[in-house]
Amino acid sequence: MANQRDTPNPRAFFVVGNEDSGKSSTLKELTGGVTQTRYIQIGGRRVFIRRMSNDDVPVSWELFIKSLDPKEKPDVIVALCPTEGALPFLQILQKRGFTLFFWIIRRRCNGESGDLTEVEIGRFKGLGLIEFCHQPADPSKRAAQLKKFVEVHP
Repeated sequence: MANQRDTPNPRAFFVVGNEDSGKSSTLKELTGGVTQTRYIQIGGRRVFIRRMSNDDVPVSWELFIKSLDPKEKPDVIVALCPTEGALPFLQILQKRGFTLFFWIIRRRCNGESGDLTEVEIGRFKGLGLIEFCHQPADPSKRAAQLKKFVEVHP
């Protein structure tokens, strides 16, 4: 396996959804239910997990994004609420050489209204590859689908 610091294609995968869409439970399931786990192996690469999204603690999320260095963390999965205010931070990552991927959970898991709108989804068009979650109700199935999405985009 190549040294992570020599990896030429840093990747940022975003788990996108509104509040209560299942972003955190998907990432928790991806780490085997251990919330303290920060790194996992996917497709032979060490991937950093950031569970707290920009709708949880906006300033902390923004500082994290601003501090991301592709030499230190070339592969990340980050929770993201589709706010207009997040766009400049995504553009920062692009300027640093990250390829952006958006894995979108359209529907809330709790059955309440508040599905993602076409305007919210449209914010990511042109920034990176978009895929939609097809398993909105089951965190383990969402995590398996997310893992496959990461694996097929080395």
